[in-house]
Amino acid sequence: MAIRVATTSGLEVDRMIERDSPRASLVYPYFEPKFEASVASSPNDLAKGNAPATERSSNTPSTRSVTVRVHNADGGGGVPGVGVGWASNVDRIPISPGMQATDDDGIATLNVPQRSVEIFVGGRRYGFLTQCARMTSDTREYKPLLERSAWVRPVSAGDQDLELTFELQPVAPLKVVVQTEDGTPKAAELQITRRGWGEHYSMPTIQTDDQGQANVPVRQVMFDIEITATTEDGMQGSIAVNLSKDFDDSEVAIVTVK
Repeated sequence: MAIRVATTSGLEVDRMIERDSPRASLVYPYFEPKFEASVASSPNDLAKGNAPATERSSNTPSTRSVTVRVHNADGGGGVPGVGVGWASNVDRIPISPGMQATDDDGIATLNVPQRSVEIFVGGRRYGFLTQCARMTSDTREYKPLLERSAWVRPVSAGDQDLELTFELQPVAPLKVVVQTEDGTPKAAELQITRRGWGEHYSMPTIQTDDQGQANVPVRQVMFDIEITATTEDGMQGSIAVNLSKDFDDSEVAIVTVK
């Protein structure tokens, strides 16, 4: 059996586990956590084996807990589905041991070493401005340039029972209007995909209201999109839209079905 860890494109480490070998370990070079667990262990034991390796003493716990809260900067409510992690020195959104995603209340809890580390939030999130890297090598692709303090916070060595709060700036949604050729509104299901990527990069199906309208948080994840609307009685239409990178203004896309 082989285990592969990929930290970034082009950086992979393989380790073969020999037949009947009771234990195996793997170290990959970016964060240098150590994975060690019995091959026959239960899932809970394997999860413990994935904990970051830190210095231990008989009197001091090896890790401490940090509660991270991610709020909507406009309304104060929690933002779910935001990536949260830690690293010794953050210069981009990395692969981090013990990474979490915020829950429905916008909260995540991390176990971090006792030494000084940095806590970060980010990754692609529909409807909010978050720190993330480009998905392609095309420099025309949008890349957010946030102040570092907006997505990275230092945690000093030894501090306990920590709580950190980050605020994310919301991005104006896309208003989609579905209508017939004579302007009559029609309720419809919407499928939104990134142009050129097809089904490999699409949003979940969205239902408009009875007036054929829906406010959809598309940016900052997608800009060049195709919207397909399908009604209950089989009418269909689609439109290609290239959304602005000015996040302050909402945009409107009208889809005509026939």
